Amino acid sequence: MMNVIVLEDDLDRLDYLTGFVKRYSQFERLPVKVALATEKFDEVKEYVERNRGKDALFFLDIILTGEVRDGIDLAVFIRRRMPNAQIVFVTKHRELVMPAVTHNTLPMDFIPKDVGPRQFEQTIRQDIKLALRKITTAKPTQSETFVYHVNEKYYEIPIDDVVLIESVPKKANQLILYTNKTIIPIYGQLIDFERKFKILYRCHRSYLVNPNNVRRVFGKPPHVLLNRVGKNTCPVSERHIRELHQIVDKID
Repeated sequence: MMNVIVLEDDLDRLDYLTGFVKRYSQFERLPVKVALATEKFDEVKEYVERNRGKDALFFLDIILTGEVRDGIDLAVFIRRRMPNAQIVFVTKHRELVMPAVTHNTLPMDFIPKDVGPRQFEQTIRQDIKLALRKITTAKPTQSETFVYHVNEKYYEIPIDDVVLIESVPKKANQLILYTNKTIIPIYGQLIDFERKFKILYRCHRSYLVNPNNVRRVFGKPPHVLLNRVGKNTCPVSERHIRELHQIVDKID
């Protein structure tokens, strides 16, 4: 779940931005919630101190109480304590883009307040999707949750439910996710899931397998027998047999 934090000293705009994020996330069934919407600088600092390990997207007004430094200093504060947080500046003053960047805040985006509602909302949608992709990529390798997306909607399932991920021949970025009960076409690359979830093992160039759902390795050519109904085997490359055997034996 990605938490969204909105800091804006214009209460009407704060309500507008917060409401749009909630409606959009609910409509698209995204793993997103508004954790804090406030006009108070110190409330955001308190949130950051209490939630350092959580995934977060911040929408920050650069100028607060008439001071440019407030918004930029807050972004620096966030970046030091939540290095993987995604930060979007919302500002009337385009000339403040460079000062914000030069202070190592590493913002994901800048949204001018003077754009029309349609463009403003489209940018918010794009930033939420981009933040979800970035956070998914940066997930700890021992995450208990497997996050994937289908048609730009994001879903979560327990990592233990993942049995197998198979690449689709001649279809770039198209994969098939096999869980204990279902088969789901998803988007992505095997290498990305392999890096994010160390529990998944690359047993073959076209397959990632969850060793916790492997019953045994057998046969010539070698295959694994999986804990699922329907498709319950997949091939294993010769060079991976020994290592996979060792992994499965340790689990048993």
